[in-house]
Amino acid sequence: MNLDYVIAGGLLHDVGKLLEIERDGAGGHRKSYAGHCARHPISGAIVAARNGVPQEVVNIIACHSKEGAGRPKRVETVLVHQADFGTFDPLILLNKGDLIGEGTG
Repeated sequence: MNLDYVIAGGLLHDVGKLLEIERDGAGGHRKSYAGHCARHPISGAIVAARNGVPQEVVNIIACHSKEGAGRPKRVETVLVHQADFGTFDPLILLNKGDLIGEGTG
């Protein structure tokens, strides 16, 4: 395992969101045209590859989300994926009112 790849992947895995989301003109945000064409793991992997990021880190970016299901992954990719969903899933549950916390019955 290469800890440098884990760190780089952790920092860059959502870089494609810079292309996927845009301001809506009313103080909020919306999915951009580019975001409708390709979700952030794909656009992020393309941007990273075009800028000389090592292929091992490109794999992390491309495969950290559902787009990586069934695709070959490095152990570093699995670690970043798990860390990403370890923070994402509880937020989704919280927003739905389904997160069970301390003191809830």
